[in-house]
Amino acid sequence: MGVTLLFARAACGVSLHLPHPGLFLGTLVLLSLSLASLGLVIGSAFVLSRAASRLVELFNYPVYILCGLLFPLDLVPAWARPLGYLLSPTWAMRALELSLSAGSVGPAAGPLLAVAALGGLYFVVARRLYAAVLVRVRETGTLGVY
Repeated sequence: MGVTLLFARAACGVSLHLPHPGLFLGTLVLLSLSLASLGLVIGSAFVLSRAASRLVELFNYPVYILCGLLFPLDLVPAWARPLGYLLSPTWAMRALELSLSAGSVGPAAGPLLAVAALGGLYFVVARRLYAAVLVRVRETGTLGVY
């Protein structure tokens, strides 16, 4: 992200004004921790798979779309929006938008809480999944499932 901002500044003359730098950086830290936890959840499937690269292809774009990273969630079909609410980057995007607005930082509390709660949930799920993977590996002596 830093390299992109530096390039935008140097090549295009774009400057980033942060009305709430603490909120912006705090959101980025929470998002990083939450994404790491989500990666651990998804990674547990990769450990057991010989087709991990195919699983990456399967998960990447739906997650980008459901989180509103490629385009606004308003453009996603109504039936798919609730799936986006289960993903922490959806809430982090809202908090980042609020950190870049000139208004009060109070409305960002809800999205930040959602990012932290979902990140914690992902971590708990990841620990249980990796414990199950460890048991399976000890029982079968292999990692591959298919």
